[in-house]
Amino acid sequence: MPILADIFSFMNEPSMYVIRILLTLLFFFIIYPILLKLPTNLREQKGIIAIIALAIALIGAMAAREELIEKYLLLPYKLFGLLLILVIPCLLIAYLIHRTRMTGIGRKITLVLFGIMVGIMGIRQYSNLEPLQIKIYLGALALVLLTLVFDKTLHTFLRKKHI
Repeated sequence: MPILADIFSFMNEPSMYVIRILLTLLFFFIIYPILLKLPTNLREQKGIIAIIALAIALIGAMAAREELIEKYLLLPYKLFGLLLILVIPCLLIAYLIHRTRMTGIGRKITLVLFGIMVGIMGIRQYSNLEPLQIKIYLGALALVLLTLVFDKTLHTFLRKKHI
């Protein structure tokens, strides 16, 4: 690791060190199989191909600017995590609400409690959220509200489809 620390020593943030190592590995595992398939005289010499792939991966990881890494690599993972946190419970609640013989008031109470939970999570994290993450929270609250408004229609539709 000291060699990689010297290579990536120009970075401002220590957290970017790990990200650049992971980015180097990602580039390597993409480039290496591609180089193995190229019709060259080096196909039998996998060690040389590995060194070439590592060199290209290191150059690619070093050339990537920190703000681009944060914008296009880290933010999508945050958004994906947020979507999972909101979507999985929502799907489970929707499935359980409509599979059980819950009354209309029971379904509405469950949806209101879920909406309150999402709202509290959004309010507590508001200062740390990106604008797109705020829109995701608002979209989740809007879906809960729409589900509350069209509860009876949705329940009838799902009962007929036997979902």
